[in-house]
Amino acid sequence: FKTESFTHLTLEQQLTWLRRVARNKVIDVYRHGSYFTMLPLEQIGESEDDALLPEQMAVRQETYEYLYRLLAQLSPTQQELIRLRYGDGLRLTEVAGMLNKSEEAVRKMLSRTLHQLRAMYERQKGEETHETVG
Repeated sequence: FKTESFTHLTLEQQLTWLRRVARNKVIDVYRHGSYFTMLPLEQIGESEDDALLPEQMAVRQETYEYLYRLLAQLSPTQQELIRLRYGDGLRLTEVAGMLNKSEEAVRKMLSRTLHQLRAMYERQKGEETHETVG
């Protein structure tokens, strides 16, 4: 509504534009809401450990160790990015400042790193399944 070009659009064009903006806003909300809540690494071990059975605690510990092994396979820059963002709980703008990169560059690098980590995880889990079955 702040731009002059909006007022020069026909009513139908304004309605189309508003619908597109509303749709994009809804997508943004779902996209951001679909990510699971990230906790600082220090809090992970503290949360809900008392309610877990010993077997569940062992599985959780094994999962964390597995994740740490995968993280160690990332480049030092990627490891630092993950540590700053999720370990220290910094916002992307803060991470960008610490890495001397633009916020957009950090966002893309984080997205690629998480996709790479997810692919590594799934590939490794697939190999373990084949070893167990075979």
